[in-house]
Amino acid sequence: MIEFLSVVVEFIEEKEYYERQFATLKSFEEVDTLMETNTIDEEDDEEQVEAEKAMKISNYANFLLLVFKVT
Repeated sequence: MIEFLSVVVEFIEEKEYYERQFATLKSFEEVDTLMETNTIDEEDDEEQVEAEKAMKISNYANFLLLVFKVT
């Protein structure tokens, strides 16, 4: 029972960590949006979109790995 509870606590702590990561990422995105100007060309926009997608995919993959690790 104690082992199960320690796994649950670890899962909750890791879940909170990832939630904080997503919140931080969102705040960075908000700052980037505020700082953007119309002088950024389309190539930079495409690179930024691809980088954001890669980061989100990485975060989701890490979360899924965590879920599989706990179960």
